[in-house]
Amino acid sequence: MAVDYKKIAERIRDIRGEKSRAAFGRELDLSDVAILNYERGRIPDVVTLCNIADRDLKKRGIIWLISGIIVPPLPPQDINGAGLVAESGPVYEILKVDDRQERLPGTEEVEIKMIRVPILEDKIAAGPGRSLDFKRIEDWARVPRWKLKRGNSYYMIRVTGDSMEPQLRKGDLILINLTRRDPNRLKEKLVAAYLPDEEGATVKILREEEKGRFWILHARNPLYKDRVIPKDIEGFQVAAVEAAWLNFE
Repeated sequence: MAVDYKKIAERIRDIRGEKSRAAFGRELDLSDVAILNYERGRIPDVVTLCNIADRDLKKRGIIWLISGIIVPPLPPQDINGAGLVAESGPVYEILKVDDRQERLPGTEEVEIKMIRVPILEDKIAAGPGRSLDFKRIEDWARVPRWKLKRGNSYYMIRVTGDSMEPQLRKGDLILINLTRRDPNRLKEKLVAAYLPDEEGATVKILREEEKGRFWILHARNPLYKDRVIPKDIEGFQVAAVEAAWLNFE
């Protein structure tokens, strides 16, 4: 199905409602000109689309914003108690470690299309950095093959803290790609960042300071200040966040 840019623009206008473009832009940390361009058919980046969808008072979701289709969330009991559903709609099963080698009955076709990704026992902070041990695996998740690039290294980590609300909340799962680690290619994107001074990892939006001397770790929650990281600091690392699964527990 082709994307109808005009319809997306109409839905953005619908979400804005009676607010002025300037007021709506302030909520999104955007200019009124940017809002005007989006309402004329320019498509925002994925993060901005998610932020716009979050401000829909009718809670119709990102899928509705893009396609016009409302996908009602499934109750937790319908997904075997895992309480997790992909933001794009489909439910992805969470496997316990003890079952990771078992082939589930009736899923022969699914097995071909799905890849198991480990869920770390440690959590990543939406706030001060937390240490991560990539050898400690709590569960495994089935992720569609089309979301993953061959030869890349993926892990899933649960979020703790509130600095990335409303985009990410405590208990959400993020999929990180340890192969995509060049900060120059990850500007304005969601990343898992390792902070050497805290010996821990945090999830933030990666930005570059105007003069190009510092990296900035931006929090969605306005109660949190940006973290400014000198580019020449030793040990600072980032990895791309490829997808997020929302927690409904």
